[in-house]
Amino acid sequence: MIPEGYHDFFLGAVTVGAALVGLLFVSISVNPGGAALTGELTMRLRATSAFSALLNALFVSLVALLPESTVGGTVVGVAASGLLTVLGLLLMLVVKGRETGFPPLVRMVVLTLGQGTIYAFQIVGGVRLVRDPGDLGEVQTQAILIVVLLVVGVLRAWEYVGARRIGLLATVAEAARGPRPGDAATADARPDDGARTPPAPGSPSERPGVAADDR
Repeated sequence: MIPEGYHDFFLGAVTVGAALVGLLFVSISVNPGGAALTGELTMRLRATSAFSALLNALFVSLVALLPESTVGGTVVGVAASGLLTVLGLLLMLVVKGRETGFPPLVRMVVLTLGQGTIYAFQIVGGVRLVRDPGDLGEVQTQAILIVVLLVVGVLRAWEYVGARRIGLLATVAEAARGPRPGDAATADARPDDGARTPPAPGSPSERPGVAADDR
């Protein structure tokens, strides 16, 4: 059983996690091809990572709210399931990652390994909670990991819906890539504000001896 002081936190985590999982379901229903087996590798990775992180936080928080529950065993089981998901994603990247190019592949591997590291910390902490359910320090650590997983789930879902990445690193990466070809084509298609359209033949400005004020 969790300490009474953490009841409101886990209740809030359940509310937020359930809402985010529902929104992710809606996003995938709008774009089901991205999460399908035949979908793009990057989109499948984002959807799977988001679901894994959000469901982890949701299930752990739900069990923590149960009376007389031992949350340590649930943390170990759910985190182990997430770790298996990460291993499956890494295997998928090894097999099909060459299709995406080297820089995107490195980024996906790093993000996937980072999520797997979170699950590994959860497993270690869950084992400690099994041994000592009243360990307040470990309950605090698990609460922090739940917040981190909610943030990871939101960011991965944000990328799945096709939104632009935000933050300092994303801004620097965008600047390093430079303007896209489509942006240059759009800029070339725009008329120059400083350029004036030549007057049509026979207009007053073309007639000799006609002042501008007489137009």
